[in-house]
Amino acid sequence: MKGRRETTGLIITQHFFFQDGRRQQRTWLLRRIDGHRYEATSEDVVGLARGEAHGNAFRWEYSLSLKRGNPLMNVRMKHWMYLQNDGQTMINRVTITKLGIVVARITEQFRRDSPLGSSLDKPLVGTRGARPQPWWGDEYQRVR
Repeated sequence: MKGRRETTGLIITQHFFFQDGRRQQRTWLLRRIDGHRYEATSEDVVGLARGEAHGNAFRWEYSLSLKRGNPLMNVRMKHWMYLQNDGQTMINRVTITKLGIVVARITEQFRRDSPLGSSLDKPLVGTRGARPQPWWGDEYQRVR
């Protein structure tokens, strides 16, 4: 997962590699709505993805089209992301539902991958009294 800030918002690119050899890429455009709320679009998201951040937690929800043009192939994604105390590790807990029935639960861990000496070595969230900075941008590497 890589991210970069632009004037329109935060661009996040995810790369997925599946056991059967398939690959997929998803690109998000994430925009801050106010101090806590966010909205995003992506090519396979139906409508808007909406999220809310407080402290080290970020809640993210959206409908994902598994097959474009077929609404019967949509699933609901609910993420709870937690930045760990080291400021570099993020735990992502995902619940996937179809017609209100849980079809999968996933927990994954990401670790920020940044070169030594770069500005990315600063903590990913603000300190008490400072305005928190988005911690899901820049670059993360999935920990297996």
